[in-house]
Amino acid sequence: MIRREVVSVESIAPLGLNLSPRRGNRTPEELRGQSSVECVLALRSDSRRLEEVMRRFEILTADHYGSSAALAIRTMLWGPEDGGALLEEAAVAATYGCFNSVDGVRLDLTLEAFADRERSPIRAQFQGKSVSEISALAHELAQEELPAILREPSRYRELWEEGLARVQAHLRDFSRGRVEFVLEDDDIDFTAVEVRGPLDRRALRTVCENSRTLVSYAVAGGWCHEFTYEIESWMDVDIIETLPRHDLAVLARQLNDLESGSALRWGWDRNFDVPTCGMRAGLEGGEPSTLTPAQVSQIVHHHFWNADGVAIPPSRRLRNS
Repeated sequence: MIRREVVSVESIAPLGLNLSPRRGNRTPEELRGQSSVECVLALRSDSRRLEEVMRRFEILTADHYGSSAALAIRTMLWGPEDGGALLEEAAVAATYGCFNSVDGVRLDLTLEAFADRERSPIRAQFQGKSVSEISALAHELAQEELPAILREPSRYRELWEEGLARVQAHLRDFSRGRVEFVLEDDDIDFTAVEVRGPLDRRALRTVCENSRTLVSYAVAGGWCHEFTYEIESWMDVDIIETLPRHDLAVLARQLNDLESGSALRWGWDRNFDVPTCGMRAGLEGGEPSTLTPAQVSQIVHHHFWNADGVAIPPSRRLRNS
């Protein structure tokens, strides 16, 4: 296999130039920013260095499709002239899964949907395709459509309208005190909240910077609980700083032992999107939990407090203050 030097955005390449905001890759420190778009803008602001990169490298690549990767590629190829501020806002919204502006989140939601097997405008082309093939098709669509979207951010309303309304509604719940913070401990990167129903994760990430979260709400016969935490692997270590990995089976068994009755309510859930994983109880037709949010949060907190054994890295999220 021939190993070629490339410019790699939002990902890791063994040879060449990395342009990604997080530790764990070879991005030069003077080019780091809050997003890959900011890294690219830092490179483009240095004309001599940019000229050297353009002369030395023939390939610009990303090892996956995502809004921030598509935006960084666009910025690298064409610069920030048409919508630079919006490119940066959308890249931050995508990188941190947060709400920072209506236009930024709207663009992130639109680009995100381009690779969705059920919602993408080119979903018919995804039939029988692998993940890498779908990523390539989505990247092509993004580069074709971004000029028009930057001129008219409200395009593709069907891809962003519902998601934008949902996150705004849930942020209003936070601001009006309709969400109760049951337990919060930054030392172990954990927050537990009680809400009125399923909670939009972008809204939660905007208000809460901890990556281990427990969301609970009451249903007939008990409670629904959803515990998630972000995972790291070879494919996303450039995005998120490493935390200890723990086997959730131990925690699930402990919670099931405390539930009333014989039904197993807690277990691993494979439906979470990478890079999250976690456990659920009482969701999607499952048996409601008999444990209260206070009980579950104390058990989860105790588990990770004893399991980590090391200091948590500095904030893994953008502070939205």
